[in-house]
Amino acid sequence: MVIPEAVDLAKGCLPDGEEIEDFNYFNKNYIFTLNVCATQELHRIITRQQVVIDDDSLISRIEALET
Repeated sequence: MVIPEAVDLAKGCLPDGEEIEDFNYFNKNYIFTLNVCATQELHRIITRQQVVIDDDSLISRIEALET
């Protein structure tokens, strides 16, 4: 996956001292934010699924079918 928003362009300097006008910087904060948002969404999905399982007594229905 390519995430262009996670790359910032700025003036930078190489280890040998050479300056570069359009140096690419990796924006870790952007990736961390995406990760947190994705984790929150997964939590919401799991919570909704757990409510369906609990409310519909799916576990007890499965146990009844297995016996």
